[in-house]
Amino acid sequence: STTYATHFLDYRGVVSTEYLTNYIESEAAVAVIPDPLLGLSFVHFAVAPQSVSIDYYEPKERYYCSFRLDVSLRRGEAILFQYNREYPFYFAKEDLDRIRANGLSVEDCFPAAEGRYKMTVLLQNAVGKEFTVVEREIEVGGEPAGPKLFGPFLGYRTESYPADLHLPFKVLDRKLIVDPGNTFGAGDAITYLFNLARFDESLRAGEVRVRVQGLRANAPVQKSYIVRLRDEQPGRTLGLGQTIPAGDLEPDYYKLSLTLVDGAGQVLDEASANFIVTPEQAISHPVSNSKAVPPANQFLYIFMLANQYDKAGVDDRAEAFFERGLALKPDYANGALWYAQFLIKVGKLDKALETVERFKDDPQKAFDYVYLKGMAQMGKGLYPEAIESFLAGNRIYNSDTRLLNALGDCYQKTGRKEQARDAFK
Repeated sequence: STTYATHFLDYRGVVSTEYLTNYIESEAAVAVIPDPLLGLSFVHFAVAPQSVSIDYYEPKERYYCSFRLDVSLRRGEAILFQYNREYPFYFAKEDLDRIRANGLSVEDCFPAAEGRYKMTVLLQNAVGKEFTVVEREIEVGGEPAGPKLFGPFLGYRTESYPADLHLPFKVLDRKLIVDPGNTFGAGDAITYLFNLARFDESLRAGEVRVRVQGLRANAPVQKSYIVRLRDEQPGRTLGLGQTIPAGDLEPDYYKLSLTLVDGAGQVLDEASANFIVTPEQAISHPVSNSKAVPPANQFLYIFMLANQYDKAGVDDRAEAFFERGLALKPDYANGALWYAQFLIKVGKLDKALETVERFKDDPQKAFDYVYLKGMAQMGKGLYPEAIESFLAGNRIYNSDTRLLNALGDCYQKTGRKEQARDAFK
């Protein structure tokens, strides 16, 4: 395979040299799923490398591999969002054969603002110095004008969790256990979930028609099912689904189609997904590894969206999400700092001066406090006050070029040319 060589050029500077010749093929599942509780759209993904190097940690008598996940959203050359997470994976000796046979899958999710993006997921395993990359073009829509289907999302079983706990591939209280290859053995239960947005009283007489269509040329399998809506309560988004025994289907490639119809039989929306049923009774599925986000930390999602809208230049949405985030977590210093930076950028300087006071007493934000306060004062033409703020910042850290240039500007505005020149130097 020459894949590693092409990726060598694509990811130099992103992947360290010791990893670059150890590119591993992978399978991935990616889905955009609206969250019924938070009212936000999330990008969910699972990445399963075709092989995983494993090491032994003698002090604890455990086997392990150590993943690092780096995710970015780009529009053209601009990076609108990026983050990284660590996924150490430890397991006992008795699980070693199962892990080697089935493989591992790393799952995660994040909120995304409306728009079209190129998503890049880089997964590196410190054991064996291996990496794999997933790239997808994704589109995140806004609030739909009418009823809309999202999905179907396929897995081989579901697990129950509290509705307000956030996990990848989870809708309300059900988490879908996915195999990125969407491949099922005859003994598997094909579980599919889907969301129905903008469900209202008028749709309770409607239904979702489900069709499973084999794709082979001769005598393909065809099956139909109905999901009735009469017992559902109207709300912003419904989470629905069913299970189909894979043994009811012959080995083939399949298309699962959803059709939303109202009480009069009029088609309102359609959606579909593909999957495979193999001749084997049982096949191996990768063991998934994911992290849950408790309700107390979900305010972070709001700030993620605020920063995305900020970088995309959608100022009104950015401001609304910053305000929403601080309303949920008034003492979150990082959120107040980001909001103050945004307010200075858009020229809302009085509001910026109010906002910086939120982290005035945070010792880790001492420099940011006086620097941003000085920037807001300078923007208002309060040059003597800005000079005092910048000098206080320079006493904390005397090598920040942003602060020194701003200090020079303030000296120049007040006619102190010698001090301005020293600051610029």
